[in-house]
Amino acid sequence: MLNQKHLIIVLGMHRSGTSAITRGLETLGVSLGNQLVTGKAGENDKGFFEDREFLDLNQTLLADLGTSWDALGNFPISTGSSLKIQKYQFSFSQLIKNRFQETDYYGLKDPRFCKLLPLIEPVLLDLGINVRLIIASRNPLSVANSILKRNQIPLVKGLYLWFEHTILSLQYSKNYPRLVVDYDRILKNTTNEIKRVADFLEINHQVLAEDLYSYQSIFLDSKLRHSEYTLADLVDNQTIPKIVVELYQILITLSEDPIFSTSADTISKINQLNNIYQDFLPVFKSHDYLEQINSDLQTISLKQTDSIIINNSNFKNEINSLNNENISLTATINSLNNEINSLSDQINLLTTENKNLNIEVQNLNQLYIQERQKVEARDTFIAQQYNQLEVSQLNLKSVLQSRSWKITKPLRVIKENYRKSKIDK
Repeated sequence: MLNQKHLIIVLGMHRSGTSAITRGLETLGVSLGNQLVTGKAGENDKGFFEDREFLDLNQTLLADLGTSWDALGNFPISTGSSLKIQKYQFSFSQLIKNRFQETDYYGLKDPRFCKLLPLIEPVLLDLGINVRLIIASRNPLSVANSILKRNQIPLVKGLYLWFEHTILSLQYSKNYPRLVVDYDRILKNTTNEIKRVADFLEINHQVLAEDLYSYQSIFLDSKLRHSEYTLADLVDNQTIPKIVVELYQILITLSEDPIFSTSADTISKINQLNNIYQDFLPVFKSHDYLEQINSDLQTISLKQTDSIIINNSNFKNEINSLNNENISLTATINSLNNEINSLSDQINLLTTENKNLNIEVQNLNQLYIQERQKVEARDTFIAQQYNQLEVSQLNLKSVLQSRSWKITKPLRVIKENYRKSKIDK
């Protein structure tokens, strides 16, 4: 049991000043833990003051149940007995026990608790923790415009989201001590509002001057408020739903009281607006359903567009590649054509040379025939001369062997000597 521990939960729509109010709790000695979500430039430059583990736990549950913080329509409380919810409640219990190990006062802030409060209520009762709730209030026009800028959520839907978060905060918090704190009043009269919160929490804590100065003069600067609207701006704007105006008027009254008013008139007005909200739920759910379909169609369209762009890019790359290949092939063809032309020229040259060679061969053949004929004629002549020589040799041999040749030998000697003597003379 943690009956000596005090849990302060800050409720309220996103962009309604919950971060600034939660940061103010630190000046009263309330611990916010050491696992806070860091600031984001242009959104919450100085921090969200949300416990990262509780935030992750809440986001996971909503996602598991197929919903989100910006889905219009009451959270399905009937799912409280499901295993997912039981797992969530167990994890929440463990985190709470862990956070109170070193402090008696712990501040917890996440706008999602506006919808999830009924689910953690059994855990809080079981632990016996002293729970007090602070409900953040801010002009819904300021909230809706801020949501429009941050999340691109249409202004009208932003107004209905503000209404839903606010009416649920008022309905779900009725079993606890609660206080409405206005964001604009904190900026304009910080000291009084911090004292008002301290009185509500019954915290016996001496606020140090340097802590108050750091919060008021350094943290709460004019840059935190990106837009400011008055009640008159809300009333005079005919596009603002009447239930939004009426609920904000109730919050203004509650934010001016030292404690949460339990007057019959105030409670009656809140109940009436809650009944209107319950009547609106089918419309809200239908709107959320159609919005989801539209979102899915946009996602499909974007995917198809991306696919077309990718395919188009691929086609362009393929075309470029084919063009490059075509250029390369054209260059190759041109090169081959040049080679073919060169070879054709060589073939023509060789053909001409071949014709010339054929003519030369023919001429040589004719010359060969002529020479052969001459050789054959010489051979015939030589054969004839040889035959004649043989006949002459035979005749000569016959003469030399004849008797008359031998008898006339002395006469041939005399004749030869006579010829030589004449030559000598």
